[in-house]
Parts: sequence; structure tokens; C-alpha cells
Amino acid sequence: MATTPDSDVSLDFISGAAEVLAEFMRGLDPVLITEDLLKLCDRLGRETARYIAQDLLSGQLVEWRTGRLAMSMEGSASLEGGVPTLRVGVFRGDALAYAGVIDQGTRPFNPNSPYDTIRPKTARALAIPVGESLTSAGVPRYPGGPRTFPGGLKLIPFKNRNDKVIGGLFSPASLSSKTGTSLADVKAAYLLVTAVDIRPRFYLQTGLMKMLPRILSEISSYFTTRYE
Repeated sequence: MATTPDSDVSLDFISGAAEVLAEFMRGLDPVLITEDLLKLCDRLGRETARYIAQDLLSGQLVEWRTGRLAMSMEGSASLEGGVPTLRVGVFRGDALAYAGVIDQGTRPFNPNSPYDTIRPKTARALAIPVGESLTSAGVPRYPGGPRTFPGGLKLIPFKNRNDKVIGGLFSPASLSSKTGTSLADVKAAYLLVTAVDIRPRFYLQTGLMKMLPRILSEISSYFTTRYE
């Protein structure tokens, strides 16, 4: 079993098991066995993907927002080195851009993660939507970011705060409604940050380990009932 940066988990035979399987299959029909195992792994892969989507990505390990990550989970089977392999993960669609980093997190929280701290590529800071820039489900209200915020925004630098949070973008309406109060009482529409780190959720590994006893049981049952 292994997790990979493109956000999928594969299950194949542990070291030495392939040789045992090859010995067992001598005298049998390897083509038929391979076809049967591919069908079995495909079904188990789809069931594992369904379990992860419904029991881990619907507010349990990962907060439900748009639901795209859960809906993008897929399970399938393929031949890896001639051995049937079960694969579960996100392989296509918009969720592919963030599925891996949500699963593995960034390196400060997970030293084994392939993802480094998220930093701006060209600008000085990243604009993180907060407050009125988010819907009640926590989804960005303006897909185009601060440039599409109606009425424009005012930049106010922060001092003596977290060194990663260097300022905020405020709507004129929010500033005018708080005349006479401190800036601490005004809610920003966006926070300007120099770096973002994400804690790992390990939803792929957790889901596969939960389903692993059933997967192994069904593969074992296939051999014992068909070739006993």
C-alpha cells in the first residue's frame, strides 16, 4: 500500500506474496484468475471510494463545503507488473488540484508530505477570504477574488500581529459603519498572508485501512471457494 502525490492510494501484494501466488496459480488458468481479480478489485475499489466519500469527506475528517472532493473520489483496478491492483483516489476534475494537499498536508505539519508551505508565486501575499467574502458554507463568495469584490476594498496593513498576516482588505461599508471604534472591531473581507500551512487529514489512508480487512477477506474467499 502506498500514497502518492497525485492523491491516490494503491493496494498490491506485499513482498513475497506475489511469488506465493504465482506458485499457487501454476496449473490453473492465470488469465481467468486475473480477470476475476480485476473485477473483484474494481468492485472493492468503488466501495472503498464510496466509504471515504460518505464517511470521511462529509464533515468527519474534512469539512463539507462544495462537496467536490467527496464526489471526485473514484475506485478502480489495474494491472501493475502483471498483478491486479486496487486504486482509490482523485484522478480527474477540479478537486485534483487540492485533493493531495488536503490528504497529506504541508511539510511543517507532515514531514513526509510532498507539499511544501504554500506561498505566493508573484505577489507579496495571498488573499484569504474571510467574513463577508465567504458563504454560510465557507465557500468563497467571489471566485475572482478581491478584484471582483463589489464596491472595491481598502488595504490596511497590520502591525504587531502574526508575522504571516501582514494586512487586511476591508470593504468601505464595513469601515464607515464602525466610525469611532478601533480596527479590531471591523471584520476584514480578506486577510493578506505571506504563507499558509495545512494540517494533513489522511483520509485516503484512513479509509483504506478501515476497508482493508474486508478487502483481504473477499480476496481470500475468492481463492478458497473457487479452488478448494
